[in-house]
Parts: sequence; structure tokens; C-alpha cells
Amino acid sequence: MTALAYLLSRFFNAVAESRMRQAEIEVRKHLSLVPRSALAKAGVKATYRNSDTLPFVK
Repeated sequence: MTALAYLLSRFFNAVAESRMRQAEIEVRKHLSLVPRSALAKAGVKATYRNSDTLPFVK
């Protein structure tokens, strides 16, 4: 792997990680606006206590 390819790879990985963190922040910010009954009706069972079941979790 050339130095340029390595730098581009690291850059894109950093951008992807940053966007995933921002998406998680936005979801947490707006989750309180959705009534719990609507979440239960939609079948969303994941909470922050069992956050391993959420998508995009490493």
C-alpha cells in the first residue's frame, strides 16, 4: 500500500467515524420527541441499556 493510499484510507475512515458519531448524537437528541407508545407499536425494543442491539455499534 502506498503512502497516499494509506493516508486516503485513514482520512475516509476518520470522516466515516465522525459522521456516525454525529448521526448518533442526532438520534439521541430527537428520540425524546417520539412517544414511547409509538416506538413500542413500531417494534423498537432497543434502549441505551442494551445498546449492543442498535445498528452501527462496534
